[in-house]
Amino acid sequence: MTDIIRTFRLERMPKTITTPEGVTYYRTRYIGETTEGAQQHGIEPGWTTYEYWIRPSDDSRRLYAISPTQFWLE
Repeated sequence: MTDIIRTFRLERMPKTITTPEGVTYYRTRYIGETTEGAQQHGIEPGWTTYEYWIRPSDDSRRLYAISPTQFWLE
């Protein structure tokens, strides 16, 4: 059996993501993996996630992305 790697490569992820509401988030160095909690956003567990913050040094609002167009706010 082959493991399926669900990832959008870091070099293809933008340094910023702007939400449809016009709010820009900045990519951090933090990389993780989606868990079952991501299913509430329609994303399966096991994807590589990239963490974005509202400002480079302010994590009071976070965005998690698996691709430049698939993300959710926390």
